[in-house]
Amino acid sequence: QHLKATEIRSKIGEKKFNSYFKFCVERNPIDVCISDFNMRKSRGLVSDWKEYINIKKFPDNHKFYTDYDGKVLVDRIIKYENLEDELLKISKELKIPFKNLKSRAKSNYKKNKIHVSSEDKKIINDFFKESNIINGYH
Repeated sequence: QHLKATEIRSKIGEKKFNSYFKFCVERNPIDVCISDFNMRKSRGLVSDWKEYINIKKFPDNHKFYTDYDGKVLVDRIIKYENLEDELLKISKELKIPFKNLKSRAKSNYKKNKIHVSSEDKKIINDFFKESNIINGYH
């Protein structure tokens, strides 16, 4: 289970929370939705992509790293497609050894090609509008 930054801050206290370097990893909203769709389909929650798009219950993660007023609580937001390079930069800044990632993707959702129409992209990007401003996917 993932905890929201506000929950972690509440558990450990603001002073300790603020003393830590905090980062999160975000993915392109289209990739997030394709992955979420495949997970939901495998669990029998949706039958096809069109149904998934029409339901509009997309996994918007920005509430995990912002407070109730929308203020970003992490020091850096890493884009998934730059994950290894960004982790290397962070490890150098923090003087923590880092070799490389042994694995990344948890599923083979990219193998299941889904046609994402321009209309689908608009629906997804409209839904993620607020988080895209925060994480740079606009």
